[in-house]
Amino acid sequence: MIQIVGQGLAGTCVAWQCWLKGTPFQLIDQEEGGSSRIAAGLVTPVAGKRFNPSWEIESYLPRALQFYEEVGAHLGRSYWQGADIYRLPMEEEERDRLREKSHECIWVREEVETVPGVKSPFGAFVIQGGGRLKIREWLDDSRQFFKNNGCYKVGKVMGLPEASTVVLTEGALGLLTPRSEFSLQSRPAKGEILTVKIPGWNQPRFLSAKGGWLIPLGEDLYRVGANYEWSQLDEIPTERGRTQVFEILRRFTDREAEVVAHHAAVRPIVRRSIPVIGPSLQNPQIWGMNGLGSKGVIYAPDVAGILYRAIYEGGKIPPEFDWRQL
Repeated sequence: MIQIVGQGLAGTCVAWQCWLKGTPFQLIDQEEGGSSRIAAGLVTPVAGKRFNPSWEIESYLPRALQFYEEVGAHLGRSYWQGADIYRLPMEEEERDRLREKSHECIWVREEVETVPGVKSPFGAFVIQGGGRLKIREWLDDSRQFFKNNGCYKVGKVMGLPEASTVVLTEGALGLLTPRSEFSLQSRPAKGEILTVKIPGWNQPRFLSAKGGWLIPLGEDLYRVGANYEWSQLDEIPTERGRTQVFEILRRFTDREAEVVAHHAAVRPIVRRSIPVIGPSLQNPQIWGMNGLGSKGVIYAPDVAGILYRAIYEGGKIPPEFDWRQL
């Protein structure tokens, strides 16, 4: 029996790897928050100041989408919403860098002069291959599925059961309260997200600009985020965070907007948002998976599969994911 601690993106992917392979498991969660449940699930193939593609995305994203499709078949729903992402340069220099990138990067498809209904003084560039995982719905439906099948419970692991394997997938909680089994250099970051209502805007596009993004949810609702806070690492929404995210919204539109929800959580970042996995040095029955950061939708399914094979099939952990080789 494998016990998986934490039902965020990482833990749920490990649980589905076990389910799909017929391996008994128990998924345990305290149901006290976590970044996965407020995350946008956004996949932007090209990001950052240099507009470089996410690490190995051309390999990992197709396999991740296949995994989500397979899980969706068990749950009776589709959770992936593919979409082009309109990247809005904020200045001429940024526009010039994007133009240069469009000649060498398959993800940057084309330049457009304006985006209807959107503030775009320097035009926009269409980033193809993006979209979002409807992550909250995916997590909630997965939880209910596992509950119905008797392999989910609310609580904590109190000690290590005999002849059992424990996989810790606790996200930022695990990084901020590290156990002696895992010594990880990490830099968790708090992020805040707003859901706003903008009547009559009817903006259908996924939008991105320096340090922020906007996702249409339908019925005049939009998700907007996100800021980065490196010191106050809690899940309490702040007025400062609200102001910072509202400033992001104003990069896209000056229309009147009503805030209908405000959430905060801490991203589990170890390095470059590439996950780490591996066994404890003190107890080979204890394993861990952490560090999904902002790119977890891309990497979590494959890395969970690597973890499963390492535990049950003697598979090797590639050095880029092995926390012992950081």
